[in-house]
Formats: sequence, C-alpha cells, structure tokens
Amino acid sequence: MVTAETADDADCGFPITINKQVEFYLDQFQNRQRKTFRRWLERSTMYLPFIVQELKKADLPEELAYLAMIESGFNPSAYSRSHAAGLWQFIASTGRNHGLRIDTWVDERRNPEKATAAAISLSLIHISEPTRP
Repeated sequence: MVTAETADDADCGFPITINKQVEFYLDQFQNRQRKTFRRWLERSTMYLPFIVQELKKADLPEELAYLAMIESGFNPSAYSRSHAAGLWQFIASTGRNHGLRIDTWVDERRNPEKATAAAISLSLIHISEPTRP
C-alpha cells in the first residue's frame, strides 16, 4: 500500500503529493476497482515499453506514460462522452493540431505510435511555454 512515507521514498521525475483526493484514488485502485486496475496493468505491457522509450528520446519524465493509463486504461479504442479517443484521449481538434489525421476513414488518435508522438509534441509545447499567473 502506498502511504505518505513510501511516497517520500519514491524515485520519480516530479513531486509526489499525498492528499485526500490521492488517498481516495489509492483506495479505489487497491480495493474496489482492483480488477479494473489489474486489467490496465496487464494491457500496459503492450504499450508501456514503447511509450517510455519515446518519452526518454524526448527527454520527458517517463512517468508521463502513466497518464495514458489514467486516461484510457491503455485502451487505444477508448472513447469518452466528450468525444476524446485513443490511449491519450485527444479530442479531435487537439489531435489535428498535433498532426493526427482524423476523418471519416482514419482516426490516428487510435494509433498508439502516432498518438504518442502527438502527446509528446503537446507535452513539449506545455513545458516550453512560460507559466501563466
């Protein structure tokens, strides 16, 4: 079980904060949604090595790969009520802005390689932008 003490010991590319909301989700994934979380982890073996490799090439924290797990459960067919699709849950306009083809015949948001490249492009833009007040 993850606790505030073990979070302090974690080797991570960004600060780990334990608060009520984090504790809620830790409880969810360790108890009530354990089977779902296990399915996500099993599915991760198909995508995680590639995503981590691409994040390293872009000099981004490899922990960002787990965003795809939270967004889609590592399911490239995932589709949300807000019409976001794929591993990274891009809405159509964001996907197009980052080079993905989305039309009647093709939806590259569902292509793990192309969508990961778009997610890295988006991450690099956010990192290079100055922080807004």
